[in-house]
Amino acid sequence: VQRWVGTNTDIEDQKLASLLLANMNDMLSNEIRQRTAERDRMWVLSTDLMLVADFNSIIEAVNPAFTSLLGWRESEIVGNPFMQLVHPDDVAATINEVAGLATGKTTFRFENRYRHHDGSYRIIAWAASPDEAHIHAVGRDVTADREAQEAMRRTEQALQQSQKMETIGKLTGGVAHDFNNLLQVI
Repeated sequence: VQRWVGTNTDIEDQKLASLLLANMNDMLSNEIRQRTAERDRMWVLSTDLMLVADFNSIIEAVNPAFTSLLGWRESEIVGNPFMQLVHPDDVAATINEVAGLATGKTTFRFENRYRHHDGSYRIIAWAASPDEAHIHAVGRDVTADREAQEAMRRTEQALQQSQKMETIGKLTGGVAHDFNNLLQVI
């Protein structure tokens, strides 16, 4: 070559950076796919209720545990307000809790009663966290625990009553014995 007209630009660094960026994108895509699969597995396999709703209480998604525990089909509840499932006595407290979530407050433990498809109620202990537009909540059915606690309380009350009656019986027996001793003297 005797003469060269034009320019020459070394683009090796650009090609390496482009290749590195493509590799990073592939790694990131794989990681996102993996985490999404993990989240989906947790959503499906969890025995706790999971719920996504907006701040107007409109249900956007529920996991299979929600539908199996409360007996509603997903199509019956998604798109409807969860407030229609809340026991009437718990509505005011639930509205207050949702208002707190709307301000960004996280709920670590809140209990209310949800209506089962058969009309009975289940006591659910909730933990919830808000984002910009949604409430993400996880609930656990504590109905059996509360019923067991109530049965234990009633048993303790019955035991206390029995102990009172036993004490009264001993006192009465003692008084009768003393009265009998007085009668023998007379």
